[in-house]
Amino acid sequence: MEIFGGHAERVTESGELRPALERTLSAGRAACINVSVDPEAPHPGFW
Repeated sequence: MEIFGGHAERVTESGELRPALERTLSAGRAACINVSVDPEAPHPGFW
């Protein structure tokens, strides 16, 4: 994203998400936030 003049963030901890979103919104340009998730975390499923 940065190569194209945008804003990029990588988030690995839940506490980093809100600050990353705030920085992204204040950047005033296209942005991408890469959020790492735990593939073993429980989820509600699709049914």
